[in-house]
Amino acid sequence: PGGAGDSQDNYVTSVIRTVGKAGIPSVVINFRLADDIPLKTPKLYCHGWTQDAREVIDRIRNSYKLSLLVGCGFSLGGNILTNFVGEEGDKCKLDALVSIGNPLDIYQQSKLQPSWLFRYVHQKMFITALSRVQQNIKGKPELKAAFEDMWNEPLDELLKKKYTFDDLLLRYLAPMFGYNAEDYYESVSSDRRLPFIKIPSLFIHAHDDVLVPNTVINHNKYASNPNLLLCLANRGTHICFYEKWLPKAWSGRVVTDYCLRIHSLHKKAHE
Repeated sequence: PGGAGDSQDNYVTSVIRTVGKAGIPSVVINFRLADDIPLKTPKLYCHGWTQDAREVIDRIRNSYKLSLLVGCGFSLGGNILTNFVGEEGDKCKLDALVSIGNPLDIYQQSKLQPSWLFRYVHQKMFITALSRVQQNIKGKPELKAAFEDMWNEPLDELLKKKYTFDDLLLRYLAPMFGYNAEDYYESVSSDRRLPFIKIPSLFIHAHDDVLVPNTVINHNKYASNPNLLLCLANRGTHICFYEKWLPKAWSGRVVTDYCLRIHSLHKKAHE
């Protein structure tokens, strides 16, 4: 899911229902703190943290006999999965990737700070995360101390602040994952991983996406890697891709068709 979402969000369940009708089972990887998942360590999630996804994918591969395993990520989830696939290269345990509304270049996205919608979405995301942290640390003094030592501020004070995009990433999230302010944007942007992707990968974007403008899309990188396929729709906003005014995402049909096509090609290759 996206950074503020979880497995119950409509854009996720819509795709799950559509692929399910084609006989394709799904597993959703929720972010830490999402959907009332208890927090056990002083770590949240960020654009470049791929270890949680890696552990789940390893678990699925080791636990089930699957003909194919396709990853599908929305927004922040798409950035994380793209980073994961690029990091893994030839050793990737996914057979294909679908990335929807991926921010790609986090530095370019940070330039949208003046947008009231952009500020609202990301501030709400961080405040929600902080509120859930506060709920999770009740009765856990060691966990509370770990967060406050890391941020050098009491959580009660953090909830009263207003944040810029840079505040959220560079002041609070980057140190949690070992990044410094100077290299965070470059290190976590999945755009730089595109040349290293070795599996078939579909990227779906929309011209009217106000959170991920088309300026972040480097067409040359897609053209130079035969494993990459870019779908740029006229409409779809950010990860919704609804059919007219209905709360049903047409992206689910595209994901389903792509999975079935990958399966067909894989089957022919092994005949």
